[in-house]
Amino acid sequence: MINSAEVCVDEALCGLVSASGGLSLMGGGHRVLLRSDLNLLRGKVALLSGGGSGHEPAHGGRNSEHALSSCSRGVFASPPPTSILAAILCLHNAGASGVLLIVKNYTGDRLNFGLAAEQARNHGVDVDMVIVADDCAFNQPSKAGRRGLCGTIFIHKLAGALAEEGCSLVQIVSKVTEVLKGIGTLGVSLSPCSVPGCLPSFDLPPGDMEIGLGEERGRDGGGEKVEMDPRRAWNQEIGESRGVVVARVMSGSFMTSLEMAGVSLSVMTVDQETLRLFIVILSYTVYPIDAKTSAPAWPNLSRPLSPVMRKALVKVCTTLLEKQEELNALDRASGDGDCGNTHAQAAKGISSTAAL
Repeated sequence: MINSAEVCVDEALCGLVSASGGLSLMGGGHRVLLRSDLNLLRGKVALLSGGGSGHEPAHGGRNSEHALSSCSRGVFASPPPTSILAAILCLHNAGASGVLLIVKNYTGDRLNFGLAAEQARNHGVDVDMVIVADDCAFNQPSKAGRRGLCGTIFIHKLAGALAEEGCSLVQIVSKVTEVLKGIGTLGVSLSPCSVPGCLPSFDLPPGDMEIGLGEERGRDGGGEKVEMDPRRAWNQEIGESRGVVVARVMSGSFMTSLEMAGVSLSVMTVDQETLRLFIVILSYTVYPIDAKTSAPAWPNLSRPLSPVMRKALVKVCTTLLEKQEELNALDRASGDGDCGNTHAQAAKGISSTAAL
């Protein structure tokens, strides 16, 4: 479903921008996504993350207030230092008080983001970098350390909420560094994936699964909702049976890997201070993880109804109420005759909740 492997990343970026309404693409041949409201960064810390393509909606889907300020993407590989530096300078020139780089623990990412950070400091930019290494697949990690996986999403959101509240770069780095110690991810794959234009990355016989594939497995996978939803309950039950207090559960495709099927579980431990921060952070009365954001990939509460949407909902709800008995009669021919009642109940609920 792509035109060619050579242009699919660029076309995907253009599609994301056109559909989001809150993102823009940096020019100059750089595969860099920016918030469209960079003027709001003045005096605040900006966040930059990124990595190879194919793991959408990470990281481009996290760009917005209370989340990332910018994202640099490579062609199924780490973005080049030139593009990362261009993004840093763009954020700096927009008036950001500092730039925090959120980097997953992969050699290419660390080298390229690190080199760009050094070059940015030579331009007078206040820039720092945090490394996410949350892979729990191995008891003894390699010399390079644990890999960065889906736990990165926690840091995007937490650091974004802190930045939006005006915390300094030093304060954000300090808090993020503390939180990183308590984040862990374990993933399992049920199938391989294929970079566009290439053969599958590995073979996996039917009925087998592989644990600990790294970032290539940070998602809710190709599994259907009916497979994924019970897993949420199982995870919570297992944790609570071992005395773990589960304060928050999220489920969805936060970091994917092309067509690969599988699941991953990311856990973050909290002490009293971190929990307080998640519950009430300065003027927030909600978790920073729930702070409203226009990031296209982040689940949000509904926005205020537009006049067109309100008119459509009023018409739908009115019609369902008017046709209640007719729908019941139709349902009685082949069912239990309550179709109209069920839809009428839904219409009343929508009307009440949305104040139609």
